[in-house]
Amino acid sequence: MLIADYGRLRVQNLWLSAFGLESEEHPALVGAVAELLEEDVNMNFGEVELLRLGSWQIGESGVKLLARKLIIFPEQDVLALAMQSNLALPAGGGLELDGEMPMGIPMTVSFDTALFQSMIERLLASGDIARVYDEDGKPDPEGNFGVTFDSLIGSDTQNRLLTQFKVWRFADGYCGYAVAAMDLDVSIDETDAVALAAGEVSVLSGQGSGAVAADDDELVEQNQGVVENFKTSVAANLATSINYDALDMEGSSVIFDTKAVDVEPDVLETWIDFFIVADP
Repeated sequence: MLIADYGRLRVQNLWLSAFGLESEEHPALVGAVAELLEEDVNMNFGEVELLRLGSWQIGESGVKLLARKLIIFPEQDVLALAMQSNLALPAGGGLELDGEMPMGIPMTVSFDTALFQSMIERLLASGDIARVYDEDGKPDPEGNFGVTFDSLIGSDTQNRLLTQFKVWRFADGYCGYAVAAMDLDVSIDETDAVALAAGEVSVLSGQGSGAVAADDDELVEQNQGVVENFKTSVAANLATSINYDALDMEGSSVIFDTKAVDVEPDVLETWIDFFIVADP
């Protein structure tokens, strides 16, 4: 809950232009008016609730963000809400806030890219993203192919997320994996939503039977069904996690309009305009 305590209001600067009186010409008068205004507000107003913000759900797997701290950057005229997730982040996870905002953008939402890696791991554990596949590349708990996720970071040169994962084969006396890399291009689509497009998968290395896949393009091609289903599911679930249409508040709703997205190695930031409508 965000509260304005008008009982502690202080007038720092007052500019007056009325009935031929200008602030620059009558500084003593302006000072007296500022003092009277301050006293009147202090006496007639107390604490006023400005905003009550509940938990913020991301995606569809029970992951939530909760506001933990309000940080004020008076030099930039910026209020920042530091949010905490119920997803466990790796050591060192979390973002430093500096109050900088893009010119003309009233709101930004910044995600630590480590949050997306934790999100994918949670979705794999819950089955929302399949972990095991059959020979045709279809999700199958009794299948012979599996996927484990290794890492996700942002690109330092493009609006792109860089992922790495392992494709496992455990059948016919073989047990091994191929280490694969996949890019997720991040953009704004025609509906003003953040869109993720999965690129081609490249095999980096392997162990056991997977070592063959690093050198045998034909074997990789035979298992494209697994890769295609996995990368499509990852892109769709991450896009759901990033996009928001509205945020409910007591008595009203905030409607979002995403203007741009920016990706750096440790952060994905969306630039948002918004307007507030009263609940019917």
